[in-house]
Amino acid sequence: MHTVSSSYLKMVFKGCCALLKGDEEKLGQLKALLTDGGRNLENPTHRYERRLIGLLLNRTAEMTGDSATGVKVGMSLRPEGFMDIGHAITLCDNLRGVIELNHSYQRLNQELGKTHLEVKDGAAWLKWTPLYPESEFYAQMVEMVFAGYASIGRWLLWGEDNPVLKMYFRHDPPEDISTQKIVFCETINYNADFDGVAFMVEMIDVPMPNRNPEMLEFLTARLDRQLAQLNSHVTVNEEALRCIQSALADGRPTIAHIAKIMGMSERTLRRRLEEEGESFRTVLERARRESCETYMRDPKITQADIALRLGFNDQSAFSRAFKSWFDQTPSEYRAALADRAAE
Repeated sequence: MHTVSSSYLKMVFKGCCALLKGDEEKLGQLKALLTDGGRNLENPTHRYERRLIGLLLNRTAEMTGDSATGVKVGMSLRPEGFMDIGHAITLCDNLRGVIELNHSYQRLNQELGKTHLEVKDGAAWLKWTPLYPESEFYAQMVEMVFAGYASIGRWLLWGEDNPVLKMYFRHDPPEDISTQKIVFCETINYNADFDGVAFMVEMIDVPMPNRNPEMLEFLTARLDRQLAQLNSHVTVNEEALRCIQSALADGRPTIAHIAKIMGMSERTLRRRLEEEGESFRTVLERARRESCETYMRDPKITQADIALRLGFNDQSAFSRAFKSWFDQTPSEYRAALADRAAE
């Protein structure tokens, strides 16, 4: 079965909900499309059937009468919503690197299609290869994908300039394409042989402002592990680890909170972790340590911010935990990273 990640579906669901502007009846109809009522949207290891993306977007377009639903949802997408992939793309050397990385790890977010880069005829082409036969059912989704690329591309690099030259879509044109022209460009070709966008070729090698090769290498190693686990059984302690890492930003997560995300009782979670030779405390510490390693590689994040993101109440508690993890103080650790980067 082809699937999408819970984080990807959550972004689409939230974008659709925003377009319904608080209409409780319509929001209820949208939520009813989710096979589990949305219970697993917070679980980063859960996968949903891919058709839900098309169903959510099409139902929202039907309820709002807005043929630009996909485009508007796509404009709300941000890198941080894509978890580790989103973080990694902000660290690439240039847009070429972003596209290559996205191509390598797209399956972690969705198994709807893949994008690839072509350079020809004086332009750069980002083309979409679908993994489904129904172009009209997924029309809103394809426009969402490319609107997301346009939005994130401008956020990463383009600023106020619009480097898009031409757009191509396989599906039929909607009655009103005024929003599409604002987001993409004036030249939009529907009923084309492929889905893709042509943009100025000089953009693909412009240095990214936040490029960080060392941190990118660290994150891609983690993405490789996630990709290897995609079609294999995820252990309870690995599921708990990723749920904790996802929940850390909201404070130190409790076992009751993580058990709820995983759809089991606190007692069951304790028992199943014990069966794997783990405890909630050891998994929590591992989650904090792994997240800490990521944050420490970003010089823009202060030690105080890291302590807060890891759920520590004060800086001294964070420093003690850090010393127990790495046998160094946070300042010594960062100094060593800086020395290696300078070599």
